[in-house]
Amino acid sequence: MSEIKEKQILMFFQDQSIVTQSSYQVDKNGSPILYMRDQKIKLWKKFEETFPNGMKKTSFLGRLANCNNIKYRNDMGGLCLTCNEYGYTPFESLIAIAHNTFSQKDQLNNALRKIDTLKRHLRRGYERELAVNADGTTQHNLCISHCLPYAFGKCLEKHKSRCSECDKFFEFFEFMHLHVNEDQQLF
Repeated sequence: MSEIKEKQILMFFQDQSIVTQSSYQVDKNGSPILYMRDQKIKLWKKFEETFPNGMKKTSFLGRLANCNNIKYRNDMGGLCLTCNEYGYTPFESLIAIAHNTFSQKDQLNNALRKIDTLKRHLRRGYERELAVNADGTTQHNLCISHCLPYAFGKCLEKHKSRCSECDKFFEFFEFMHLHVNEDQQLF
């Protein structure tokens, strides 16, 4: 494959509207695992639009088939349960809203990056912050974002801190509220 075509495919798969990068999984060569946001035929069409004089369809699809670090969403293994548990569908809706809202690539990538950060926090960080006793009862937490009794309206104690990671949810929704058209807010 020519050096130019190699650079084109590398640039294409660095675009966050095309792939989601795993923050912890790598392939045997140390390259981060990338999860495609679309089916391969849709990706081919996007690639062809982006690089009309680039590689041909057969080469593109062959490259995908031989690439160890680019995976389909349905190849995510154990994440399926986690995604269901934490509501992957709402994140898909947020991604769709972002695609409909931002026409400039840098704005779209910024919104997609924020969505990925929030999703990652829910999957990895948030659960560790919650205090649950061995018998299943909840404990007070000084951080209002992590106090389950407060979330259920049962906590009367003071909360002296906030979680900056959890605050990103509120900041993100404020950001989206400022940018989303009124007709999309009913989505």
